[in-house]
Amino acid sequence: MKKSIVITCVIFAFLVSGFSIYSYMKEKNSYTGQTVVPEKRDDLPLYEGLEFQEHEYMLKGNHWYAVYEFYKEKLPENGWKLIHKQASLEASGGFMMSWEKDGTLDQWRLEYK
Repeated sequence: MKKSIVITCVIFAFLVSGFSIYSYMKEKNSYTGQTVVPEKRDDLPLYEGLEFQEHEYMLKGNHWYAVYEFYKEKLPENGWKLIHKQASLEASGGFMMSWEKDGTLDQWRLEYK
């Protein structure tokens, strides 16, 4: 009886630790190549509905102008400086903006197509 309880506890501990390691590695690898991760910063708001999927943020629907206005307003409030902006005013348009904070220590590029 004691032996089966010990074996059960060891198996459970192995499964829990394996899942923990897998989750950590999956999160670590998903942001590979990202120099700035909004979810890990207080000074970089994330537009509602944007989800990180395979090395980029995705949003369903054509909300480019709302996203553009959101970041144009919110990032300066958090100490970010706009260094480049390009936008299309067409209905199916898009934009590209580059921001920096603290000189060139933190840079974030936002592109919506």
